[in-house]
Amino acid sequence: MRSEFRHEQRGVRGTTKPAPRLVSGTVSELLDFFGKCPQCGYAATATESVCRYDNDRVDSKIYVTCALPCGWGAMAKPGTRTVRPTPQP
Repeated sequence: MRSEFRHEQRGVRGTTKPAPRLVSGTVSELLDFFGKCPQCGYAATATESVCRYDNDRVDSKIYVTCALPCGWGAMAKPGTRTVRPTPQP
């Protein structure tokens, strides 16, 4: 019985797909972002990171941070050009 169990385990391992590999990644500043920091009211800046994988998947994330060192930062949805205040604990 043990040999049958080992054979089944080997079959399960062989059917898993390898994880997609990162082909390229870029980070660029969004120059048409005109939001303000919800913490201090100063201008906020945004950058977009784009990751491309070998299975044709493309992930895009937008990071918004305060232009002053107040410490505020958030991740926004792609296509977002405004900042919503985050609730304070």
